[in-house]
Amino acid sequence: MPSSTTIRICDPFGKFLVETAEFLEAGNNPGLRYVLSCGNVGAMTVTLPPEYNPLLLKDGRIHIMRSVNGGPAQREGGSCFLIRRWDYADDYTTITAVHVNDLMRRRHILYEPSLGYGSLSGPCDNVIKEFFRSNAGATVGVLTRAFSTVTSANNVVQTDLSAYVSVQADVSAAPSVFSTYVPWLNMLEAIQETADYSTNAGTWLAAEIVAPTETTLEFQTFTSQRGADRRSATGNGLLFTSKRGNLENAILTVNAIDEITFAQALGAVSTQQDRYTGLAIDTTRMAESPFGRVETIVDSSTAPNDATLTNDSQSAVTAGRPAIHAVADLVETDQCVRGIDFDYGDYLTVEVQGIQYDMRLNIMEVTVSASGDRTVARFEFNA
Repeated sequence: MPSSTTIRICDPFGKFLVETAEFLEAGNNPGLRYVLSCGNVGAMTVTLPPEYNPLLLKDGRIHIMRSVNGGPAQREGGSCFLIRRWDYADDYTTITAVHVNDLMRRRHILYEPSLGYGSLSGPCDNVIKEFFRSNAGATVGVLTRAFSTVTSANNVVQTDLSAYVSVQADVSAAPSVFSTYVPWLNMLEAIQETADYSTNAGTWLAAEIVAPTETTLEFQTFTSQRGADRRSATGNGLLFTSKRGNLENAILTVNAIDEITFAQALGAVSTQQDRYTGLAIDTTRMAESPFGRVETIVDSSTAPNDATLTNDSQSAVTAGRPAIHAVADLVETDQCVRGIDFDYGDYLTVEVQGIQYDMRLNIMEVTVSASGDRTVARFEFNA
């Protein structure tokens, strides 16, 4: 089924400037290429005629618009990209733009614990939103964030982005974290660590900044999957397999190099410099080999002698499962059209080597060139 792709270029405030599909086959990055990666900072490159140069502003917004079978164009993955690099040649310009998730990476948790910001607790999705609100949103500590002990003053110039990025309301859809200590961490790192905690506790969680419209951005969290549940077990799902013609060049990778089967968490100091400890073990995976005991230590900081230590240990063991993912070329058929039957972020069933896995389409690399469109998908498995 035919599709068409354009880009809409806006200024940093979201004001529309121009729409084009004039992607040049020139330079080191011909045409249009982009990567969407759920919860991470994707990127795009596009090569354009130099006439567009005056419109290619720093942090200018680019929206990739895709129409399927003549239907209304949709913003690819709800994404927005911010221009950050320019490669100028005489007869073309290649720009590189990063996904607006990069706004999470551009901030750190700049609060002194002694000034009232040490750790957060509660449902993981709510905690993640508070990270953003307090470091880039409406609840920024105007007297305490980015404090200098040298000058006894702080600086919050341009910190509050709430006029440009709204925050989805709390929904308490993820497991609770007892306490997460975050001062000085990069905000994206703190968000991803909290999302990993939720996933290891049984609820897949991710956070992204999406573009509901051309001029608006919203910080959102997603549980279970970013898109729709289209697993074959639902009765209305899809099966991706070479036998059905919708998957080519598939490679399934099972990576147990960093496997963990036993974890011990270290908490607060008890007596004589001993520390409170907890542990967790996966005897099933351990029994798969005579060398199956693979240990790790988890620093639980000042955690007391309670279930926190057991939970932290279990999270480390769960996170230490062998990583399973499949990389393949997506092939559209009459019954399997991206944008209609499935899309980025969906929970799908993939068959490789005769084995079916329920996987999320969390990473997608798309190339639009004169020779046609190509989509390489990375499906991620989470037991």
